[in-house]
Amino acid sequence: MYEHFDTKRSAWNLRYPHSKMTWANAAIDHIRPVDAFQKGCVTEKTTLCNNLRNLQPLLLQDNAWKGCVWQDADEAYWRENIIRNASHRAIYYPQARQPLSLVENGGAGGV
Repeated sequence: MYEHFDTKRSAWNLRYPHSKMTWANAAIDHIRPVDAFQKGCVTEKTTLCNNLRNLQPLLLQDNAWKGCVWQDADEAYWRENIIRNASHRAIYYPQARQPLSLVENGGAGGV
């Protein structure tokens, strides 16, 4: 499990060296928010919500900023590229949000 989070954290740091993520300034985030599982079946919720592939490190302020934003386009991307793909390394942000840490640092979108 440590390797999964460290790989994602390292990928973030390579792409955004001006907004470094450490173990001290990060939180564990549900890529597809817990609220997005509320309408699904119980089996999906119990097997996918806390699945390691649905978890990622996020900077603390980004985790709070991201909230429960989730749209159909996010769902499609998540199903096709994240939950079924053990090698997905990038930090995923809902299309309706840009990481707050990048906005504050003047960074460009697209995580």
